[in-house]
Amino acid sequence: MIPTRSGKKFLLMIDGYTYSQINYSNHWLCSSKAQGVQFIPTEKGKYILVLRGFTYSQVGGRFFYCSSKHMGCRARVRVIAGKLVASGDEHNHAPPSHARCGNGAFVQLRPAIVRYELTRVGKPCLTIGQYSFRRDYTTGDRVKWRSLQETDIDYTSNNSDVEDFLPDNEDNDDPSFLLSTVRFSSVSDSGSDSESNESIVSTSNRESGSDRKFTRGTLYSPAPPLQREKANVKNWSQVDPLQGSSKSTMWVEKKFISKELHLLEPSYLEFSSENSDNPLSYFQQYVDDELVNLIVEKTNQSSVLNGISSAIKFEMTKFGNPTISWGNYRFIKKLTRRMKTWWECTARKSSGCRCVAVTVDNRLMKLNEPKFGLSQRGNLIVQIGDWRFNKHACWGSKVRWTCIKKKYGCTAAITTVDNVIVKTLGKHNH
Repeated sequence: MIPTRSGKKFLLMIDGYTYSQINYSNHWLCSSKAQGVQFIPTEKGKYILVLRGFTYSQVGGRFFYCSSKHMGCRARVRVIAGKLVASGDEHNHAPPSHARCGNGAFVQLRPAIVRYELTRVGKPCLTIGQYSFRRDYTTGDRVKWRSLQETDIDYTSNNSDVEDFLPDNEDNDDPSFLLSTVRFSSVSDSGSDSESNESIVSTSNRESGSDRKFTRGTLYSPAPPLQREKANVKNWSQVDPLQGSSKSTMWVEKKFISKELHLLEPSYLEFSSENSDNPLSYFQQYVDDELVNLIVEKTNQSSVLNGISSAIKFEMTKFGNPTISWGNYRFIKKLTRRMKTWWECTARKSSGCRCVAVTVDNRLMKLNEPKFGLSQRGNLIVQIGDWRFNKHACWGSKVRWTCIKKKYGCTAAITTVDNVIVKTLGKHNH
């Protein structure tokens, strides 16, 4: 006899099995009698019995028939002296995945299949049934996943499952792990593009040979989390060694991709012809050395941002919080990661202004201020980031603007006073 935690009852142990006493009587039931058994209340006040993944409907007080009885399943369960006694009949169908409760909610009966995948930009993605999740943050061995759909579904998994799935990019010699996209094409000696078929080329299927030409292709790979780089190899010329030339030239056009596309100056990469059978290895090293400074090059070549940077004032509030001012706009610090800082408008909470500024080492990188202009038909429009608004109504210096997709049901609108956003309404549906 083993006393329970409450000290009021005892457990009977026989041959390693424990039994619980029923209402202080002479009847004892195995402690594992309810293992795998679940009772779900229905809308009519009865219960659905879940046993080994199958559901049973209650008929009377003691009888439970399979929920698929109308499909010819003869499996049933009886309750005798507090015990579940199943019939000898077997189910003629697979166990259901969900059961409906009395409040209309569905209870999952079978464990969902969790799949770890990579998106087309190389980020980890978790799929459970019809729902997809992106990795939000990691705390120790726990990983928080956020649903990609517009729902409030969250999921938490073990970090070891993700690490076992993700590839090890550091030890991979394939240059496709460094760039989001690498495009290259073969050209003739005269500089005109040679005829080639579209194909996907990797380092594993390249063949050596001096007379070999590269075909036009694309390599896709994981991208960095904050920005993506894309380099287009415009011209690849394989010079005939018999003509005395010992070098080949590759013209690379670098692009920085964020919400806006900025073209950078083309660069030239030269390497000896003796290693021309593997040009992508040199191109990989070139990417490591050159594409790291894309943000700095982007800032140096943007005269507009440089002009605004000189007009921006870095100040401190009376509470000691850093702020920046530019014209009629004032921004407060929102987030800082290393040298990069995000700033949001001080009127964000009061009027919903969505103006955002980004600085790197106290140099302006992005300013999402409203831009006023004219459409192709001569109508006044205002652009904020990727969204455009048409002039809807005007009351003196106060103007109301509606989204250009209003006819498609978009309810987003803004209100400006003296070209300053004072109110934001609705959300975009596109």
